[in-house]
Amino acid sequence: MTLISALKEADALLVSIERDNPNVDYFDDMPMSLASKLRKIQTILDDYPKCPVVEVAYADTAPVLRISDASGHRRPIAEQVAVWTITDLVEEGRLNFVRQCECGKWFFAKRLDQQSCSSVCRHRTYEQTERFKVNRREYMRSYYKLKQSGKVK
Repeated sequence: MTLISALKEADALLVSIERDNPNVDYFDDMPMSLASKLRKIQTILDDYPKCPVVEVAYADTAPVLRISDASGHRRPIAEQVAVWTITDLVEEGRLNFVRQCECGKWFFAKRLDQQSCSSVCRHRTYEQTERFKVNRREYMRSYYKLKQSGKVK
């Protein structure tokens, strides 16, 4: 989660720098604020080495050569795979689809406007809006009147 947060912060900073000054030379004169964010990200990534390894694998019972990524020994393999997947998302420009729901759960959004991990969380979030509260008050008032009149049990 630290890596995702750092990447999103750096991306937001890069966008704001580009908006304010589109002629910045990032190779010769990188802004200090961006450079420090990139150093922080690089420090995190240094714990997750990845090097290609050639091996023999089987495809439909026939041996074939395959090149896969070997992991370093510093971190658990599941954690390393998660970091590599995050770096792939950054390269594809899809990191903004990784979001945190109101319930605290992380999820991969299927659409740009998706903000909740499930329909239950989406409805729970909607229930907190003023629009829902106003509609609910009106409905409950009319329901209460019907109940008092004896037309509804």
